[in-house]
Order: sequence, then structure tokens, then C-alpha cells
Amino acid sequence: MKKAIDGADGFQNTHQMQQYECTKLSIEQIVFTLEKVQMIWEPLLLPSTYKRSMCAILDFVLFRILEDILFLDDMAAEETLQVQRLIHSPCCGTEGGAECGTEGDPCNGISSTDTTDY
Repeated sequence: MKKAIDGADGFQNTHQMQQYECTKLSIEQIVFTLEKVQMIWEPLLLPSTYKRSMCAILDFVLFRILEDILFLDDMAAEETLQVQRLIHSPCCGTEGGAECGTEGDPCNGISSTDTTDY
């Protein structure tokens, strides 16, 4: 997953189409890997061990992404919108995140401190 995050190149210049696509691909690789890990680990591990392990992985991934974004010196308005779209797309299942925040949004109403479903 570290390679996939590194492929996002620090989430910079996402207003440029080629960099946006590379960053999007990196996020898709992360989501794909997490889904594969879930399919393998969930039936094998005790629920508490599974939850702890997945939370540790998610913590690493989210920390790295947040760290990369926060280390950007400056962000143009268009770049900010592109990063927002990239962050929303895996959560909402849409390219641009157009459905985010709606009743059908799987992220709607999930608190960042709620780990009951992990």
C-alpha cells in the first residue's frame, strides 16, 4: 500500500489531468488491496483481531494520505476540488462524489470515531 500511496506523488498537481489520473489510480489500488485483505482476513481472524488489524492498516493509510496533503505548500482552488473528488470517490462509489452526503451515501452519518463496523 505504501507504493500505491507513493504513486499519488504527494497529491500535488491534481488539477493536471495526467496527475489526477495517477492519483486516482493510486487510490483505486489502495481500495482494491483493502477489499482483498478484508476478504482473506475476515473469515480467518477473530472479530476483535480483525477489527484491530484493519484499523491499524486504515490508520496507516489515512495518516499517510493526510500527511501528504498537509505537506503541500500551496493548493490552487481547482486542485483543492480535485483532491476533494478523489477523497470522496472511494467512499461514495462515484467519480466526482456527486452523491456524497445524500441519504444513499454509504458514508453519510458515519462518525470518524465510529469503529463498530470495522
